Parts: sequence; C-alpha cells; structure tokens
Amino acid sequence: MSRRRLGKSGRIAVTDPAGAAQRRVERLDERQALQTLNRGLFGPVKDEDTGVWGRPEYRCGSCGMRRDTTVTFARDADGRATVRGLETCGSPWACGHCAAKIRAGRAEEIGTILRLHLEGGGGAVFVTLTNSHTRDERALAAFDDGMTAWRKMVKTRRWRRLIEHHGITGFIRVTEVTHSFANGWHPHHHIALLLDKPISYDDFDGGDLEVLRCGVGELWAFQVTQFGRTVHQYYGVTAVIIRDGEGIGNYVSKIELELARSDIKRGRETSRSAWQIGLDAVTNGEAADFALWREYVAATHGRRSISCSRGLCQRYGITEVDDETLAEETTEADTVVVVDGEVFDQIDRASGVAELRQLIEAGAEVYVLVAAVERQTGRMITVVDDDGRQRMQWADLRPGEGGRWAGPVVNMSVARALIRDMQARLRAERGR
Repeated sequence: MSRRRLGKSGRIAVTDPAGAAQRRVERLDERQALQTLNRGLFGPVKDEDTGVWGRPEYRCGSCGMRRDTTVTFARDADGRATVRGLETCGSPWACGHCAAKIRAGRAEEIGTILRLHLEGGGGAVFVTLTNSHTRDERALAAFDDGMTAWRKMVKTRRWRRLIEHHGITGFIRVTEVTHSFANGWHPHHHIALLLDKPISYDDFDGGDLEVLRCGVGELWAFQVTQFGRTVHQYYGVTAVIIRDGEGIGNYVSKIELELARSDIKRGRETSRSAWQIGLDAVTNGEAADFALWREYVAATHGRRSISCSRGLCQRYGITEVDDETLAEETTEADTVVVVDGEVFDQIDRASGVAELRQLIEAGAEVYVLVAAVERQTGRMITVVDDDGRQRMQWADLRPGEGGRWAGPVVNMSVARALIRDMQARLRAERGR
C-alpha cells in the first residue's frame, strides 16, 4: 500500500452533538415505535390449542413487556423518566430503549479510558476500517467476514510487530452498519488505538500517522482479501489524531449513542442506518424494509457492538459489566406512581408508555397521568395508597383500606389540553 498520499489522515475537532436535547421527546416515540416493530416480528405467540404463550424468536421481541405484578414509573435526579418491572433484552443493536442505556454506559467508559490515557502522556489515533460489499449479499455474511478478518488480524505476527513499532498499548473497537439499495449492507469498524506517546503528523507526507495508517491498512486488506473482498487504497482505511479526552468521549458517544437515535446519526446520501430502516418500516409499511430489519436483527443477534483489548478496562480501574446489566434500570429515582399489572398491559397495548414517560419528564402530576391512561385505555382509573406510594388500578375495583379515589372525572378535552401543555413545556425546556 502506497505511503505517498495522505488520504484522509489528519486532525479532528470534537464537539457535543448540537441540538440533541430538544429531540428527547421525539426519540422516546421512535424507541417505542421500534419496540412495537420488534414485538410484531419477533414477539411471543400464543398457542391457540393450549393457550400458552411461546418464547420470542429473539429477546428484543419481549423487551418492555411486564415481568412483575406491578410496574413503577419514576423520575431520576436529572428529570428523566424510568420504568421498572419490565423485561429487558440487552441488545445494543435492535432495541431502542436498551441500546440507549448500553451505549451511554459504554461511551462513559470509553471517555474515561481516553481521558486518563491522554492525561497520562499517551497518544491515540481514531481509525476507520471499511471494505468492499455487494448489493446482493446477506447481512450475516457481511458481518461475519468483517468480524473474522479483524479477529485474525490482531492475532498475526505482523500486528504484533506493528504494536511494538508504534507503541500501541490497547484498542477500543466499535462496529457500525448502514445499508443502501445500490450497494447493500455496509458494516464498518471504528478503532481507537492507544499509543504510549503522542504520534507525529506532517502536512506534507502525513508523518508517523500516515505510516501507521498504511500499516494497519495493509494488514486489513490482506485479511479481507481472504473473503474475496477489497479495500480502497486511500479511503478504505482512514486515521485521525485524538487530542482531547473529554471531546473524543463525546464523539464516541455520538458514534454509539446516536446510533440509537436515528434522527441524528443517519446514513449518508442514499444509505440508511439500521435504525432508519426500522423506523421507515413502521412509518411506510414497505415489505422490503420489514425484510431488511428482520435480516439485520438476525445478523446482529448475540454480537457485541463495542469491545476492548484484553486488560484495558482493568488498567484504568473500570469494572467490566455486560450489556444486559447496563440495560437494567439501576439509576436511583423517585417513584411517581405504581401501576397494576393489568392496567399496564392495557397501556402497553395502546402504545402509551412513551406518552407517560414524556409527561413524567414534563413534571406532570398523577392526576394528569390518570387522565392520559383513561384516554388510552377507555376505562376509569382510581388511585389508592400503597404503603405511601400512589398506585393506579381499575376504578371498578374497590380501593382497599387507606385508598382514595383519583378525584372527580376529568373532562377529556381539558385532559388533552393539559397533556399538550406539558409536552410543549418539555420541548421548550429541552431546547434551551
């Protein structure tokens, strides 16, 4: 591979993703839409003869379903709504709710590692690896070839010599995928290489940064050719210097967390991120999009989206946790209301969980939540005292000792106006 041309090596300026906060409400709706899509495609099916529900095809098909007798809606210190008592799937690929929590946790870990490494006098380079792909190949083949090529590459003697020459002390790998009807599935890898000292860059020939880029590129090209693929000489492997630990943490957060927010992380021009495909399937109902989403979920099932070199987390005092643990609601939060299981099931069937989250984040009182649930389910709700907590149940159930009715029936036109006001206030606050 030629070392004469610089390609896309250079420096990168990192900032927070602009305008992300005001999209919070819309993202909740989108995550709910993806969850509904997964339920329809992969969820458990009831046996008509026995009446027994089967297992979901993939765990994302049951994510968000009730697992306890009650479900708790709460608000954390940042004003964000959390829901406890639900199933989680732990998928960083296919589930909007789980992926957001997983990738936020991983982004925090990566930011900590990079910040400590750079503050300690080390250097870092951000490398992107791509390879050729065809319109007709399946997503599973595209993923398998790329993952296998990377695993083989880091076990070769040439990789060890590259590590010794450039002082590479560890790496963090992030996998991302897009799709276009013209070129098919396009998995690619973002690698943060940690060096024992800052690497040099020269505007004329790229300096040591270009030497590193070409070295990695030659190894990558050799491995992918084993699968009949090719790597563009200049644009198949790119490299930029990481200079700001806090900034690159935000950038990696953009790469990973924004993958769960398709409104921000989108494909370029004619390509789409996987999240866009799922949302387009829900919005437009195109059979091709449903088929692509099913193919994507099958290809990514059980795979990790982020991995680190062995011992890297321990070196910087980070306790390694799996994706399922990160997906659980563990943040301390104040209970807003507890909902009976049967009531929650009706809310869930009406796709009303996202609306309740939005209202809670807007600071809505329980009576506003009651009005929203009554509108969603078409049934009257009462609120009773449950060991000092407010608990929703059907109004046709007599409240127990210490219980109280929710109050006079709320005029539904008034309730809708209250809900719209709360949502507008939330958007305004998030947009500041």
